[in-house]
Order: sequence, then C-alpha cells, then structure tokens
Amino acid sequence: MSGVMIKMGIYGILRVVFCLQQDLLLIGIIILLISIISGISGVSMAIVQHNLKRLLAYHSIENIGIIGIGIGTGVIGLATENQTLAALGFTGGLLHVLNHSLFKSLLFFSAGSVCQKTHLMNIDSMGGLIKKMPVTAFIFLIAALSICGLPPFNGFVSEFLIYNGFIEGIINSDLLIKLLFLFALLGLSAIGGMAIFCFTKAFGIAFLGNPRSKEVEHANEVSTLSLIPLFLSLALILIIGFAPGLVVNPVYSVITENSANLKETICPSKESLNSISFAVGMLVIITVLVLLIKKLSFKGKTVSETITWGGAYSGEASKTQYTASSYAENYIHGMEKGLGLETTYNPIKTREYFPARCHYHSHNRSFYEVKVFSPLKNRMSKVFEKLAIIQTGQTQHYILYPFILIIVMIILTVLNFI
Repeated sequence: MSGVMIKMGIYGILRVVFCLQQDLLLIGIIILLISIISGISGVSMAIVQHNLKRLLAYHSIENIGIIGIGIGTGVIGLATENQTLAALGFTGGLLHVLNHSLFKSLLFFSAGSVCQKTHLMNIDSMGGLIKKMPVTAFIFLIAALSICGLPPFNGFVSEFLIYNGFIEGIINSDLLIKLLFLFALLGLSAIGGMAIFCFTKAFGIAFLGNPRSKEVEHANEVSTLSLIPLFLSLALILIIGFAPGLVVNPVYSVITENSANLKETICPSKESLNSISFAVGMLVIITVLVLLIKKLSFKGKTVSETITWGGAYSGEASKTQYTASSYAENYIHGMEKGLGLETTYNPIKTREYFPARCHYHSHNRSFYEVKVFSPLKNRMSKVFEKLAIIQTGQTQHYILYPFILIIVMIILTVLNFI
C-alpha cells in the first residue's frame, strides 16, 4: 500500500502533466500548494499518533506531499522555460518515489518485527526494545534518519534536489515565483523538522528507556531469515545515499524521455551530491574509528553499572519516563481540536494531598475519518444491505443472473447504445 499502491496517483499525474501544453504555470502552482498542505497535514497528524503503524501511515501522506512538491516545481520550470528548475523538480520528485518505497518498507518491516515479538503496536506500552531487539532497533533508526531527509541516506538525495530547485527558482524567476518558492522552501523545511520531531518520539519511546510492559521484557530478536529483507532494503538505502550518481542520472533520463521540453543533459547538482556524500562518508568512517578506539581502550577493564538517578523518586522506572503524549505536549498544546485529539483524565485538585488513582487517556480521531469516510461507509453499507436481496442462495437464481445480463447487452447493442 505505502511503497507501491499510493504511487499510482503520482504516476497518473506525471503522465497527464507531460501531455499538457497550456496553463502549466497555474497547474504547477496548484500542485505545489496542495502538496505543501498534504505534507504538513500528514506529518502533523503523525506526531499525535500512539499506534506505530498509524504513525508510519500518516508519514506516507507527508511523503506523497514531498513528491508532489517536486512535481509542482518541475511543472513551474516547464511553464517558465527554466530547464534546470524543471530537471531538479521532476528528478527530485521521481527519485523520492523510489526512496520512499525503500525506507518506508524498512520502517514497516521493523514495525512488523516488533509486533511479531511483542504483539504490541502502542508505543506507550513499549520501551527498552533496543536491548531486546538491537538489530531491529538499529535498522529502524537508519530508516528513520532516511525518512527525515538526513545525510548520508537516500531520503536526503531526493530532498536535496528539490531544495536546489527552490534555490534555482528564487534566483532566476519573477517576483511572484520567487515568493512562491520561498514559501515552498519554508514549507518543506517545516515538514523535515516535524518529521525529525516525530521520529525522535517514535524511536525514543519505543526503543529507548526501560520496558513498560511484560511483553517487552520477554521479547527477543527476530530470526535471521526475517532480517534478510530488512538488510536488502538497508543496502539499497546506503548505496543511493553514498553513491547518488548511480540513480540520479537514470531517473533524469526517464524524465527527459517523457518530456519533449527537456534536453537530455547531466542532471544539475550531481557533483554537489557526490561531494556531500563523500564528506558524510568520511564522518561516518571517523565515527566508527572513534568507537573502535573506545572499545579497545575499555577492553579488559571492569565497567560498573548502577541504577539511573530517579530524582529521589523510588517508584517504577517505567512510569517516570516520557510517554508519546507528554513528549508531544508542547507541539499539541492549543491545537487539540484541529488535530482531532480527545483527552480524558481526572485532574488532581489543588488541596488533594493524597490523590486517588488517576487515569489519563488520549485518542486521535482523523477529521477525514470522522467527517468523510465513516459517513460514506455507513451509507454504502445500507445500499449493499438492500442489494443483498439478490443473494438468495439458490443455484438457479445465480444461473439466471448472467442470462439476464446477456439479454440486456444484446438489446442495448441492437439499439446502438453500446
């Protein structure tokens, strides 16, 4: 669904856009603005989720928005006859289709591994999984860094091209387009910042700290066979991140083959990408060397461990940790209605020196789910309930139905209706 199915709409948009010759500027602006709204709304809804899979699903809305931002930028480049702008926009957007299918698959694979071993999806019930499932935690972290658009992973490559398109549009466009791309740059930056915030919450609450449930305490790493698909996706993410030239030019050639308005040249920003990947690669190598030196330095030495300081509170450590709600409180505050957040709790009174047992529960209800999909589902259910009368269970009736259909089609054919 996330890696492939939702991209069919993007494919349709690209096929239509490359056939258009008029009103390209207006169409590009509309695509760009709707995509920015999609990206911001998707990541905003993801932040307030407690269910790990729902959180990842809302990030699909965000990333489709990023892909649309690239396409909108490319269309504006075609409209203004700025080939560099068009190349950067389309290449970044189309490459993000591939990148998203990789890191989002990796995130869902990791979430599936967690679900298999703990039978949990609520991150507030997790915690400490990095000690129980270290390989899964490491893979989830790499995928999270990639979806946040951080180097040296593949998500950075496609977003870097789109950012370069914004800079190109700001430098070599009219005032209106300059302002539009400045707004788009701020929008994409906001999406990236909120994505980082969301995945620090998801990774921190689920994998760090102490276990919050017995299911996590008894968890262990998945089998080697189950880890093979994760390592395959991880390898592709690293290859694209460290050697972007292997994919940028082929993706750009796909764009030039489908657009008569673009000349087949080397995609801009390729050299910059290679330089950044090399620099970050050197940083990774230095970091690994430092860790190896540290490990060798402590080899043969006794390392003592003690209980984490709890601020003089001797209760259960799991209850003194951040929860998903408390972590996102500063972000959520004042936007509860807009985010569809429902909270139920018993507040402690001012003079309640010995408070009774309190309960705090928060739940997010999507606006589209409540106002659009649920009413539509209910109406269609009523329609299908009425149509269920044809399900008589009689074999002769089921033979009669196609016979009637054939007669109707013959009549319509004779009357030249079909």
